[in-house]
Amino acid sequence: GVMLTAVFAFSDTYSMPVTDTGKIAFAVGTAALTVLIRYLGIAEEGVYAAVVIMGAITPIIDRYTLPVAYGRTKVKGGKK
Repeated sequence: GVMLTAVFAFSDTYSMPVTDTGKIAFAVGTAALTVLIRYLGIAEEGVYAAVVIMGAITPIIDRYTLPVAYGRTKVKGGKK
């Protein structure tokens, strides 16, 4: 089950962050959630649940890891 999840769900390009830093954060978050779900929960296939949860968090990861375009500045609380 872990290998199938790693090949098919974890490599899904639509739920992965864009930047390399975001991909590292996604992988670390998925690993941490997998450990928490498998050891503290009752679900044995915590890998797939962790990938789904981190896929939902991907827009937040992208928001904080995408670089600012040249000529623009970051504005707190809104878009510019």
